[in-house]
Amino acid sequence: MFEALLASLPESALACRALYDVANGGYHLPLREHNRRLTRAEVPQYRALYPQVHYDCIEVPVADLLYSLVVNTRSARILETGTSRGFSTCHLAAGARFVDERAAQVITIDPAPAANLFFEGSTLAESIVPVRADSLRFDLTQALGTGQCDFMFFDSLHTYAHLSAELAHYLPRLELGGLFALHDTFVFDDLGLVVLAMLGTGRAEMLSLPTHRRHAEPARCPGMSIFRKIAPIQAGDLVFPDLQGITAGEQHCVPDPAAIVQRTGGLFVGDARYAAHGMHRGGPRGPLSPALLEPAQAASAAAGQPAVGTPGSRP
Repeated sequence: MFEALLASLPESALACRALYDVANGGYHLPLREHNRRLTRAEVPQYRALYPQVHYDCIEVPVADLLYSLVVNTRSARILETGTSRGFSTCHLAAGARFVDERAAQVITIDPAPAANLFFEGSTLAESIVPVRADSLRFDLTQALGTGQCDFMFFDSLHTYAHLSAELAHYLPRLELGGLFALHDTFVFDDLGLVVLAMLGTGRAEMLSLPTHRRHAEPARCPGMSIFRKIAPIQAGDLVFPDLQGITAGEQHCVPDPAAIVQRTGGLFVGDARYAAHGMHRGGPRGPLSPALLEPAQAASAAAGQPAVGTPGSRP
């Protein structure tokens, strides 16, 4: 299986993998706006030219996980938001082509993708539909017709408003039982709030797991949340709380947790399994605050406080 992945990836994607810095999860690449076609022969040269690592490509272990999820669920029709350089796109397409080369289709959306996308000119490009558009304004029917997606990967603008709107917009087009994955849900509190809100709908079951990278927030890794759609979702079914004025921009830490609790009537602190359970008690969250999706017991321990309301605890 892994050999099949490596055999199908384009030269640029293979070179990108070789430029991965295992110590911190970054890449020795030029800036995204200066992206170029890469070759494996030039990898030593790139490491010397670009000693400063960049983090816009997903971690290699996450790319491998996406490929595995696609193959294990036998997904051929895939949606991705956030193309960037096309690194994750290559792995999604490789998985889809392994499942069904003729039916494989990866629709990847980005309003400003990098130049020299890693899949351009490759065999994988035959199965990729790049869309240059705002993901919230794109009608999936233009690329997919009336069919459904088997798998979705969301990794575009990392704000509560944008991600929640993407889920409401696209999840009606995901097959019942299909998986959808969100990247960076540990490092950005805004995305953690989306995960908790989605879980509260009862339309999907979820697993959140840590990922390999360590940067920016010493106490956090990017993290990833994987959902399985367990109930039908029609257009208009998903309505997320309006947090305008509380969460703005790509927030690593929720600036005003008390306002969120008040605005949502406790929606985000109702599940004692997660750190968000204590969000209203701990005051404003800082750079070293645990991720909202960390287990509540671990979060309390990190703060030096006894766990409250966690499963198995006594008053």
